[in-house]
Amino acid sequence: MTFFREATPSLNVRAWYVPRPEAHRNASGRFVNAHSTIEIAWTQEGSSQYLVASQTLVSPVAAVVVIPALTEHRTTVAPGTRARVLGLSHSVVEEVADAMGLRAELQASVMANPRLHRLCEHIFDEAAEGAPGHDLALDSLTEALAVELLRADVPRTSVPDSRPTDLRIRRALDYIASSYAEPLSLDGIAKVAGMSRFHFGRMFEAQVGKSPYRYLVDVRIARAAALLATGRVSVTEAALSVGYNDLGRFGRAFRARFGVAPSEALAAGRSARGSAPVRIHPAEPSLGARPAPGLLARFA
Repeated sequence: MTFFREATPSLNVRAWYVPRPEAHRNASGRFVNAHSTIEIAWTQEGSSQYLVASQTLVSPVAAVVVIPALTEHRTTVAPGTRARVLGLSHSVVEEVADAMGLRAELQASVMANPRLHRLCEHIFDEAAEGAPGHDLALDSLTEALAVELLRADVPRTSVPDSRPTDLRIRRALDYIASSYAEPLSLDGIAKVAGMSRFHFGRMFEAQVGKSPYRYLVDVRIARAAALLATGRVSVTEAALSVGYNDLGRFGRAFRARFGVAPSEALAAGRSARGSAPVRIHPAEPSLGARPAPGLLARFA
């Protein structure tokens, strides 16, 4: 890596050049990398490829490779390759997706989108130069970047009929979203919805696709993951802030959702603010193709 800068709390930029005659293999051997921000990479000269699970993504010049947060991957860069990378906070994508009525879920993919490529170059230059007002400009540009990423993935991220049709279930979802850190109970949520516990549980699962308890756990763990990804809170602080007083229970729920321990997610978040790559042993459960919202990463 020849250049790194944390431009804003939600964006970092890196530049690479591999001059050696031999190819550079990122995290070769029995280790793979995962990063604590969404990785958006492109080559300016040469070529590179990413191995994500069984999928190989080749990054030609002017195309953009997107690697979601905390997605295990290996990177191979050909000699003489120059590459640029943006590390974008998933929270930016979540906020924009919510405003667009989309899911904030991106797949590892290659996007041959000239407008997206130009925008990435512009963001990199703005961040690297650090001119007066660059933070204000980058706030707007990163939102535009999130829009472009979501537009490119609209066939998969769109949710035309995903919002529950029953207003009582919607009311329950809004209540969970605003009160997830409180000691919620099924009876209490059902009361907010104005339904009996039994009828509420059945209708909620039918319209949301999971039980109220499972949904609440997912919301809490996703919020905790977003906090840990900043690298600024401890595991205990993250657990308490989302309603977990039992750290053991929190750790088990976190690992079940993401395949890594909360401490590993915290290390990933902190590494995004430093210089060390994040390494996760393949023996750990795979993070899969749908990384969790709020977990972010850096290019090693």
